[in-house]
Formats: sequence, C-alpha cells, structure tokens
Amino acid sequence: MFHISGFLNSYNSNLVIENLAKFITICPRLSNIYKKVTFSNQINVILVPTRNEFIKAGLYDYIWWNSSDYKCFERDAVHDIRDYVYIKNVDILTAINELYQPNPNHF
Repeated sequence: MFHISGFLNSYNSNLVIENLAKFITICPRLSNIYKKVTFSNQINVILVPTRNEFIKAGLYDYIWWNSSDYKCFERDAVHDIRDYVYIKNVDILTAINELYQPNPNHF
C-alpha cells in the first residue's frame, strides 16, 4: 500500500484527500482498476551485432545506405522539386517546403 505520510508533511492533508476523492468520483471507472507491479528474476537478452560483425557477415550493404544510394535520393528529390515547380507554378523554396516539410494539418 502507498503511504503518504511523508507526502502530507509538506501539504495540507485534507486538501489532498479532497482532491483525491473528487478525482475518484469524477472517474468511477478508474476507482475499480486494480494495479499490481511485479518483478521477475528471469531476463531476456538480445545481443545486437556490432558494425564490424555486420561487415564480416556480408550484410553491411544490405543494412546501410552508401554514397550511390544518396546520389539516387538526391536525383529523385531534384526531379520531384522540378516537377512540382512546373506543375504548381511556385518557386523552388516553396516547392521544397511543401514537398518535404511536415504539415501538421495534413493528417
């Protein structure tokens, strides 16, 4: 059980209890929830390989992008921006912002 005696030393205990009672009254579903925390002596370990182990296994190129990939990304972005500027009739900076900056109203 949670003991609040130390907590109440610095606060008005009646105020804390009043607010807690109001909260429980306002949220009746929460008053019926029983929570329990337990700890286990058993652990699960997942070993994460180092970069050198990925290289030795021949997986490095499958996991990380290389300079050729980045050049392809850049080429595709330039084409996207050029097409957007042409279709929407906007300047380059506007095209970049509209294509690649998050829009909080979008979703």
